[in-house]
Amino acid sequence: MSGILKNQKGSAIITAIGLGLVLIIVVITVHIFTSHRTQTVVNESRRVKALGIAEAGLEFIIGELYNNSNFATHELGSDLSWKKELNRETTLVSDTNHNFEVFSSSKGTYSGRLGDGDFKVRIGLIPYKDNIDTKAIDESRSYLKVEALGRFENTIRRVEAYLNRRYPAREFLMYDGGILSLVFGRTGSGGITNKNIFSVGHLYGHKGIEIGRILMSKHNYTSPGTDQELTEMNAIISGNGGIYFYSPIKAKFFAKNTSQLTSFTIPKNTTFPTNGKYEDKSLEPFGAFPLELSETLPSIPETLKPWIKDKTDGISITPRNPAFEQYKAVSKKTGGLFISDSSNSEYVVKYRMPKGWTGDGKNYLNAAYLDFGSNIRNGNVEVPANGVIYSDKDIVIKGNPTSNVSIVSAKNIFVAGDFNQRGDRDNIDEFYCFPQDYEGNALKDHTYNKDCQNLLKNDVNSDFKHHFAATVIARERIVYDYRSPVDCFENELFPVLKYKLAEHITENEALAKANCLEKNRSSLKASSTTVEDFSEKIDSFFTLFKLDSESSEASIKESFKKIYEENDGEFDFATFDKMTRELWESYATNYESSGERGALSASAKSSDYGVYTLLNTLKQKLNIPLNSEANENDIKDTPGDYLYFPEVTCNGMFISCGKLNNTFYAGPDVQKYYNKIGLYDPNKEIGLKHSFTSHFIHRMFGSEVNMRLYDVHRITKDDHDYIPPTRRKIYDDSLPTLGLDNSKYELAGFVVLSWADTSATEADYNNF
Repeated sequence: MSGILKNQKGSAIITAIGLGLVLIIVVITVHIFTSHRTQTVVNESRRVKALGIAEAGLEFIIGELYNNSNFATHELGSDLSWKKELNRETTLVSDTNHNFEVFSSSKGTYSGRLGDGDFKVRIGLIPYKDNIDTKAIDESRSYLKVEALGRFENTIRRVEAYLNRRYPAREFLMYDGGILSLVFGRTGSGGITNKNIFSVGHLYGHKGIEIGRILMSKHNYTSPGTDQELTEMNAIISGNGGIYFYSPIKAKFFAKNTSQLTSFTIPKNTTFPTNGKYEDKSLEPFGAFPLELSETLPSIPETLKPWIKDKTDGISITPRNPAFEQYKAVSKKTGGLFISDSSNSEYVVKYRMPKGWTGDGKNYLNAAYLDFGSNIRNGNVEVPANGVIYSDKDIVIKGNPTSNVSIVSAKNIFVAGDFNQRGDRDNIDEFYCFPQDYEGNALKDHTYNKDCQNLLKNDVNSDFKHHFAATVIARERIVYDYRSPVDCFENELFPVLKYKLAEHITENEALAKANCLEKNRSSLKASSTTVEDFSEKIDSFFTLFKLDSESSEASIKESFKKIYEENDGEFDFATFDKMTRELWESYATNYESSGERGALSASAKSSDYGVYTLLNTLKQKLNIPLNSEANENDIKDTPGDYLYFPEVTCNGMFISCGKLNNTFYAGPDVQKYYNKIGLYDPNKEIGLKHSFTSHFIHRMFGSEVNMRLYDVHRITKDDHDYIPPTRRKIYDDSLPTLGLDNSKYELAGFVVLSWADTSATEADYNNF
């Protein structure tokens, strides 16, 4: 028995030893496993931190791009390898509060420190061939490669991303940070025979797009009015909303990546509610959209989905602030033009405004008045050497800049007449202005004939440029001011003035027409044999085309009599042209009240003032009825002469940031008051009604961008009633490249197309 017990005791010891060994193995295994897990967690933490730092480097580069859209550190080879270092300027600054530091360097790799780690980043333009069939996009400037390395302790991660760079003001015919409304025009006979045309490029409404014929007034259905038409379009896009067609719309779209056009009639997909529900009913007259529509997505036919994209397609381009502070800083440097809010410089004037437009109850603004001159008159300002003009005040612009320019206001910008379209005075076809010739006529055709179109397209590479890259940016509103026929129709009225003056002097209408309306440089012989008789001919002219006071007419008459005597009554082309310019300058000066731009003089408050009778003479020559709307089939406008259909031409990229706060009924409603001034003023303070809707074209050539970022004071119908023009909004094919090479502060957006992260070594980091 005792032997058995002894054996059992030995067995227990062996068992205990075995269990101890197992326990030791378990403990060792657990320790090894725990250590491995701990190390794995530590390594993973380092990888995550290194990746976060690399991602931060990518974001910092995108920040630099927003401040300078051309920012690049290197050239890229065709195999997308990094090549030559590029000179660059860094705009982001170190911030110790956030443990962020940008290392100083003026070329090559961008580097810095964030917290306990550091980063290096390279960015370059991907070599890519432009597709000539995509008119609104230059693919050779559209794609960027970014490679960022982030290092935390001894762990390094690499992020490689590819970006799509987009320029809203260069790509989109119209862009709106709210709901883009293409509902323009009038009701009744003035609207039903007329149509507005939108041509080429992209349309974008961030919160939606509405398009349709005028059908309502204050959300009650009324007689149909002006229709809208789309032609040569690339795409219609809403980032965060639907696309509402209130009536069938004729449209032509480019087939993808081709120059072939496909015609459609886009069907109606929305009926606007007459008694809609609104989040705030009081905002119904000021652009509020009914909940019945904002909470639904209208259907898009499958055949149109390649071109019409709503929010379900995920193409969103968020509104963003232009580089106001950068523009302001550059304007203050040598070679810029800066106008402070307290400035009383030579450019600052009193500018008469309609009631309600100033926000403080005054009937004028203290504004910077910038006239760049034209083929017919001299201006008061030239483009500064660095091309940047910034004003803390409101700005009024007109005329033709002679180089690329950025005009920026901390307030409003008023486009008071033709802007940025000039003719070559060394070319007889363009002596007075850019030749505004059409295949048919201005009401029938949506744009100029091919020869004129090519003049504008060729401006990218031609020595003489008919227009330049003009970027016009207002923190509040951009306003088109139609009030003055002097400013709006100078190109069209001057040849008529010359023609009628020649007719009175020579008493020979055919000779006057040949010399002044047809394109030649022949001389004129006065019919008068004495200076007294010549003086009577001038009096006869002023009877029909009144100038102002007797003293003004007498001054012109004395000047002309002297020229008559010096030239024995015969005037060569240059002499007679100089005489006519002197006369036109008198009409233009006397049109406005002394000391206040935009305010009518006593003479200009009368419909028999010479400028109005000249305009009526032009209309009669073109077969435009004086007291009713015009019919496009009746217009007599022959290309190749100096008779041009009345047109306000505004060429440029027009970018405003004020929120919508006008009388503006959503839907197919006539009660939409855009940012316009003129054509209707019962008190005759800012301008007489000089035209019906179909009597003149407002041609916006370029792009129109409304960011909708900042509050602006409200303007109601009572403040700015006006008669709308016939609208032609035409995309400028040269925008994707014109003046872009040296433009730092372009309004740009960036979309990350692809993104990948991988590991990297210390050697990779050191050699990057």
